[in-house]
Amino acid sequence: MPLLKYKAVDPRGAMHRGWLEAGNADDLERRLAHLDLLLVRVYDENRAGTVWQTLFNRGSVPRKTLILFCIHMQQLIHAGVTIPVALEEMRASIPHPHLNAVLVSLGEDIRSGQAFSAAIRLHPQIFPPLFASLIQVGEGTGQLETIFANLAETLKWEEELLAQTRKALRYPLFVGVVVLALFFFLMTYLAPRLLTFLPQMGAVLPLHTRLLIDLSQFVIHWWPLLMLVPLVAYGGVRLACRLSPRFHWQWDRWRLRLWFFGPLLHQVHLVRLANTLAMMYRAGIPILDAMTSVAPLSGNRFLQHTIEQAHRMVSEGASVSSSFQQSALFPTPLPRLLQVGEAAGQLDVALLNVAYFLNQAIQERIGQIQSLLEPILTLFVGSLLAWVILSVLGPIYDVITHVQF
Repeated sequence: MPLLKYKAVDPRGAMHRGWLEAGNADDLERRLAHLDLLLVRVYDENRAGTVWQTLFNRGSVPRKTLILFCIHMQQLIHAGVTIPVALEEMRASIPHPHLNAVLVSLGEDIRSGQAFSAAIRLHPQIFPPLFASLIQVGEGTGQLETIFANLAETLKWEEELLAQTRKALRYPLFVGVVVLALFFFLMTYLAPRLLTFLPQMGAVLPLHTRLLIDLSQFVIHWWPLLMLVPLVAYGGVRLACRLSPRFHWQWDRWRLRLWFFGPLLHQVHLVRLANTLAMMYRAGIPILDAMTSVAPLSGNRFLQHTIEQAHRMVSEGASVSSSFQQSALFPTPLPRLLQVGEAAGQLDVALLNVAYFLNQAIQERIGQIQSLLEPILTLFVGSLLAWVILSVLGPIYDVITHVQF
C-alpha cells in the first residue's frame, strides 16, 4: 500500500501535514476522518515516500508504546470488545501519532475482511514478525488474550534489561567521554606547550618523552582521521555484511566471542530465544514450526545457523534437548533441564526455567561490567597523567641535577 503525503485540518482549524498508508485519495480521506482530520490536499497519491521520509515517518514505535498496546488489547479482549472497536478505543488511550495512524489502517483492513494477523503483517516496521505469527495462532485457538499477555511480558523483560544495561553503563560512558576529552586536551594543548622548551635545554630526551612528542604531533595533525576511522570501520563492516553472507556469519560469530561483552550478548539472544520458543509452544505451535519462526528473529547469523542445525536434527527424529545439546546452542548444564522437561511433557516450562537461569547470569554479568569498567577507566586516566608528568618533569629534573653552581 503506497505512502501518501497529505495536508489536513483538525476541528480547531490547525493544519497537519504528514504521511499515511492508503490505497487512494478516497481511502486516505476515510482514514484521516478516523483521526478527526479533514483532508485538504493530497500531494502525490501514486508515489511512495522517499527514503528520507520513510526513515523519519515510518520508524518503529517505542517498545514502551508496544507494551501499552499489548496490555490494552489484552484488557479489551478480556472485556469482550471486538478487535475493530478495541483499536478505536486505543487511539484515545495511546497518544502516539504514528501508532494512531497505523491503528486506523488496521481497523480499515479488518473491516474490509482481512484477518487481524494479516493486517499486522502489513506493518513490519511497527510490529515484529513474532506478533503476526502469535496473533494468527491466537485467532485459530481463541487465545488472543493470552497471546497479548505473553507478548507484553516479553516486551517488559526486554525493556527492563535495556534499562538495567543503560543504568550500568551510564557512569562508565560518562567517564569514558571525560577521558577522551582529557586525552585530546593533553595531546593537542597541554603537551605541546610543555614540550616546546625541552629540546632547547640540550638534554637527551628519554624514550617515553619522545613517544609523547610523536603522539602529540600525530593527534594534532591527524585528529580528523582519528574521528573518521570508527565511522569508516562501522560502515565498512555493514557493507561487507550486506555483500558477503559468509563474512556476516563470521562477524556475528566473532561478536558472540568478544571478550567480556560477547557472552553477555550471547546470553541475551538465548533468553529471547527460550522465551519465544516457550511462548509459541504454549500457544499450540508445533516445535518445528516454532524453531523455523524464531531462527530469523535471533538477529544473529551464527545463532540462526545453529538453530537451523537443531531444527534439522529434530526433523530427522532427534529430541529437542539432544539437538540443542549437540548443536551447543545452550550452555552445558541447561540442556539437561530441557531433557527432563521434554520427558515430562512440559517443554515450555523447561524453556522458561532455562530463560530464568540465563537471565540471572545476565544480571550478574552486567554487575561485573559496571564494577570493572570504573577502575579500568580510572587506571587509564592515572596512567595517562603519570606518563605526561614523567615525560615533562623527568628531563627537567635530569637537567637540573647536572647544572654546576
